[in-house]
Amino acid sequence: MLVIALAALAQLPAPYLVSPAGPYRTVTAALAAAPAGATIRVAAGRYREPTIIIDRQVSLVGDSGAVLDGGGDHAIVIVRGYGVTIRGLEFVNTGMSYREDRAAVRVADAGRCTIDHNRFTGTFFAIYLARAT
Repeated sequence: MLVIALAALAQLPAPYLVSPAGPYRTVTAALAAAPAGATIRVAAGRYREPTIIIDRQVSLVGDSGAVLDGGGDHAIVIVRGYGVTIRGLEFVNTGMSYREDRAAVRVADAGRCTIDHNRFTGTFFAIYLARAT
């Protein structure tokens, strides 16, 4: 029984690692490479990139000190896929906008998502749900 369990663990794919030193330097690059069902691990550091679009089932998991920064001028993550998990990240600086629903995490036309153990600082909306189930 132990051999079967170890064999199953050996077949689990390693998480796609985002870190300042690579192999992926942005969440967007890791998402482009990751298949549905993958885990993307974000190492400690501050990441500023254009709005991240998640359109399939993935887990986005941050190490302690992993910060996604909107730079004060845009939403940080838009979820359009089902079964997405976002955990352990700090979201900062979306800036304010009265023309768009600017959020750190916006879930739109998606469902069965888990968003937990995250921190939000300086965000117009922390989590915004639009047509989400």
